[in-house]
Amino acid sequence: MCEGEHTYNISSSFSTQVLTQLSSGPSPLERRSLQESILQQAFLQLDLGHYDVMTMLALCTPPSPRHGVRSLRGTLCTGAPPPGETLDLKPYLGAESLVGQVVIRGQRIIIEDSQRSVMVPLPRRAGHRSMAIYPLQWASGIAGTFTVASCRPSAFSPLHLQLLEQYAELLACTCEDKTFYIPGQMALINMPPISVQEPYLSYFRARVKTLCQQKEGQHHPITEAQAEVLVWQQIEEELSWLAMGEERSSFPVVQKAARSHSIPPSISESKPISSVPTALTPLIGREKEHVSLAHMLVQPEIRLLTLTGPGGIGKTRLALEVAHDLQGEWTHGACFVDLIATRTTDQVIHTLAQALGKEVGQRPLIEVIQDFLRDKSLLLVLDNFEQVLCAAPSLTSLLTCCPGVTLLVTSRARLRIGGEHEFPVPPLSLPDIEREETLEELAGSPAVALFLRRVQAITPNFPRIAQRDCLATENDVRFSGHWDVLLYSQKRRLL
Repeated sequence: MCEGEHTYNISSSFSTQVLTQLSSGPSPLERRSLQESILQQAFLQLDLGHYDVMTMLALCTPPSPRHGVRSLRGTLCTGAPPPGETLDLKPYLGAESLVGQVVIRGQRIIIEDSQRSVMVPLPRRAGHRSMAIYPLQWASGIAGTFTVASCRPSAFSPLHLQLLEQYAELLACTCEDKTFYIPGQMALINMPPISVQEPYLSYFRARVKTLCQQKEGQHHPITEAQAEVLVWQQIEEELSWLAMGEERSSFPVVQKAARSHSIPPSISESKPISSVPTALTPLIGREKEHVSLAHMLVQPEIRLLTLTGPGGIGKTRLALEVAHDLQGEWTHGACFVDLIATRTTDQVIHTLAQALGKEVGQRPLIEVIQDFLRDKSLLLVLDNFEQVLCAAPSLTSLLTCCPGVTLLVTSRARLRIGGEHEFPVPPLSLPDIEREETLEELAGSPAVALFLRRVQAITPNFPRIAQRDCLATENDVRFSGHWDVLLYSQKRRLL
């Protein structure tokens, strides 16, 4: 960077303007506006027409009562990102990042050339060559970090670094006292890469909006800033399962903004309406579908999710597993409704009312159901809907009247109504029929493993050679879930 006649101090008029506004007790939104102005001013003073500098503010994610500060979030970003990247995504940063290392050490980190530095883990934005990261400190606490990065190596002279320290001090002044955390409150973890975070962060605004609307409807309004803090904590919790390599029912839970932690205590404490029946057999070969379905089901904008596929493919079993694992994410739990015996819309409504514990009276039953569910947070699982597609429009009115209800439907065909999201359930994967495999290797295939479990449930002493024999003929192996396997076995008279 060219030094020339450049001033290496913050303009006194700008500093006075910022401090004057802070003295008036600004709102969170006004503080954010001040922080954005400071980042912009730093960018303009540092870039000098090179258009390759980026400034970023990262703030500590407020801790929950159960743990300390586990991450920082990229709150504001100004300037030029590396080639091929944008400033839109504001990721979580943990102990794996330079930002996290600054918080852990409590002192600045300067990188002259990231391609040659081995001092600390490199930042995710690999296009940046030189970086300066300063902690936002007050007394013994830290509220976040101020980062300046350039795509050129050795971009910052000692005078530049002196200027950056002034900006870091000014940014620290904009943070509320309660947002400074002492070392004993810091418990940073490694956060997953941006590519993993992106699906979660892309719905941030939608989740904030949903949470504000729900609180307003429940007569417990909160500000947008308060909703943002809650959603930031929710997403951090979801990402922590991935980052820490832990499992929760075999997949990371992605909580909706309208779940129990976002509902007033008077509602959250009410008992679940019902529970999903526990499956008698384990779920086999559906780990990938399990994760994908769970991720979709808890997105705020997805309130009607239909599992489609031919009979016997495993739609009901998959729906039961996911609903059972996720039912705690809805304040009033989950309710399973089997529609196998229904043929008309009236029968569907009566069956649903029975499942919810509602009785027939003088009012139309659909109105009774809607009134009952209007203030509920509930997952409804409707099984075998393909035979009552005529009742699909009634689901639209139910979703419209009951904003806290989410529908998980199994059907051989799409419902073809507004707001529907389809999840086609594929057949279980097959072994490679061309390869010579041992029985143990064959049993590693999900379709074969499921078939053998079914056979052994009926015939415990089923011979190993017979197990192998029933898998030997290529022309007869036509898996569609497990149904064709059972037909094949019956044909070979092995059952």
